Amino acid sequence: MPPLKELQSRQSGSVSTRRNTGYQHMKVWLSDPSRRKRFQIHLSTAIVMMFVAGGCLWINVNGRIIGQHHYYGWPIAIIKRKVYLVGQPYPGYAIIFDVIVMFALLLVCWFLCEWIIRRRAARKAE
Repeated sequence: MPPLKELQSRQSGSVSTRRNTGYQHMKVWLSDPSRRKRFQIHLSTAIVMMFVAGGCLWINVNGRIIGQHHYYGWPIAIIKRKVYLVGQPYPGYAIIFDVIVMFALLLVCWFLCEWIIRRRAARKAE
């Protein structure tokens, strides 16, 4: 393999090295560190999103009691049942709407966490 100084002198390109098994080509990119990938998130953001998703599941599974009925699902009840009776499912649009709301909450959580992290990093850089 070429010496490190030779590699550092090149900004980018392809370096070929000779070994006993033949030629081996590798790309060496020695430019500035690139920006993060588009859909890469911080660990702290992932942890916060995990707690938000857990809270959403808890709200949906934990029923509300109004009068003699148990309602399951949030923001629209998906299942309504009387106490000690079999549940009656609601139409399919309710579950679709609930899933859309949950994804919207996770998207807002992701955006806010990443925005706060970027803002702190920008303030530190100044």
